[in-house]
Amino acid sequence: MMAWFADKEVVARLCNRFPPSADQQREFLDAQARDPASLFWAIEVEGQLVGTTGIRDIDWANQRGETGTVIGDKSMWGQGIASEAMRLRTDYAFANLPLRKLTSSYMEGNEASRKAQTRVGYREVGRRNQQYFRSGGWLDEILTEVLREDWEKGRA
Repeated sequence: MMAWFADKEVVARLCNRFPPSADQQREFLDAQARDPASLFWAIEVEGQLVGTTGIRDIDWANQRGETGTVIGDKSMWGQGIASEAMRLRTDYAFANLPLRKLTSSYMEGNEASRKAQTRVGYREVGRRNQQYFRSGGWLDEILTEVLREDWEKGRA
């Protein structure tokens, strides 16, 4: 995973701009494993780790969670793996957890994330203007969400 976050092309449209140290990465993974408001999955293809997905900051009282996915192995880009991971994560959240809403976001220009989220049923609900500085300019953060009721309609 550390190699992914050291690759400028991988992090170009992620919120984290600087690669974590080995200790920071271990601390993050340990925290995810212990946090009752977090679910974190590895994405593997033929036994090879290619990315991660998860639901964090789960607000059990208000039945919502923040989602994210990264495909760090660039050789796997464009194969629908992120869409499939998002679909499985969304199905799991609404079929097995008492959640009614999943939220996410993507950085302006991240067409792969926009398309993957749209395929799964996320819709744009707002934006944070000029949220991130990349490649000499400011980019918006596009906010998205999918509601349980829309997911249920899509399955019918």
